[in-house]
Amino acid sequence: MKQNYGDLAVRVRNIMFAIGIAIWCGWSVWMIHNRDKQIEIQDNRIGNLTATIDSITRSPNSILRELGYEYYGGAVVSGFTSDKKETDNTPYFCEGSGHLLDTITDYKKVVASNSLEFGTTLYIRGVGEVKVVDRLHKRFDDRIDLYFGSPTHKKEAKEFGIPVKDVWIK
Repeated sequence: MKQNYGDLAVRVRNIMFAIGIAIWCGWSVWMIHNRDKQIEIQDNRIGNLTATIDSITRSPNSILRELGYEYYGGAVVSGFTSDKKETDNTPYFCEGSGHLLDTITDYKKVVASNSLEFGTTLYIRGVGEVKVVDRLHKRFDDRIDLYFGSPTHKKEAKEFGIPVKDVWIK
């Protein structure tokens, strides 16, 4: 009986394809299972600390409380730049606090808020530690406005959107 090598090659190819699919599926399930096991906590004093849930016996809230923060609640957080269309006629000067905005050092480190005192330190989940240095127009009493720097960062501020973020206050 003569062996048909064409059929054998097709069988080997199909088996290799099936093994590849099985490996890919196993890897995908493992990634989905483990992606939620990481918590990222950002603080200016300790840098970025990433740890797995399995090794932490405390919640992120208790760690932030240990750092002196109290949970403020969910807040609407928007973004702004020093564009004159987004500010008053002095886009780099914060009226009231006297803070002069620096587009490099203040980038994503300062906010405007009408409901919090100047100088208040906040921790915004996904952003990090920020300081209140400015006020918003009175029609925006219900939000916190994160500073994105010069008008060249306007696209980034728009992409940030207007999400509701967990906020802690110090």
